[in-house]
Amino acid sequence: MEFLDGADVYLWKAALLNEALDQREAVRVANMIGRIHAASAQSGFDTAPFQNRDDFHALRIEPYLIYTAGIHPDLEPQISTLASLLYRSQQVLVHGDVSPKNILFRSEGPVLLDAECATMGDASFDPSFCLNHLVLKAAHLPRSRDRLLADIGRFWESFAPHVHWEDALALEARICRLLPVLMLARIDGKSPVEYLDKPTREKVRRIAISLIRDPSSRLADVATGLAKDLKDHNA
Repeated sequence: MEFLDGADVYLWKAALLNEALDQREAVRVANMIGRIHAASAQSGFDTAPFQNRDDFHALRIEPYLIYTAGIHPDLEPQISTLASLLYRSQQVLVHGDVSPKNILFRSEGPVLLDAECATMGDASFDPSFCLNHLVLKAAHLPRSRDRLLADIGRFWESFAPHVHWEDALALEARICRLLPVLMLARIDGKSPVEYLDKPTREKVRRIAISLIRDPSSRLADVATGLAKDLKDHNA
């Protein structure tokens, strides 16, 4: 394993929370994830080392989706449908933890760490998981909010050209359904986000529930709605 050090190396989470100058990190991460997904969807890719759906279920589906559905039984049908989809799918190689805390940057680009959740799975998971972190930080950091929400669109624009295994619009619609479930999971699931205050947590909860009940099919619409709802919160 390569040892990473030097003045140009930084953790994406630290840069986001410190509101550092944007260096197109979201675009670069989206391109990296898109290339991984695209390569793993090619004919002849050896999926045998990545048949880890039960680990993925234990580490991601149960604590993020199934547990959250138990807290919100009125949303159980929508969440359980997604949980079943994530468990059954074998589309692409999913990292499972595309979080800013697991992404180092250096001059050559992003370095993705901590692949303990990696499995063959559904292509919606990695983008949704990463975008969720941007949404939560947009709720937390009003000065960076516009940029972080704009990164939702920039992420998708960088990721979408890699999608060859299915219709990109169908994948985008699944991301729009999964993203608010993950938002809610970071409030009421087994791994709640640590940096949101109580009023912001309640606001994220309300927004997430609304999006689960009435999902958009386009990420641009999700970002526009988030900008309005989060602005209202701070008015």
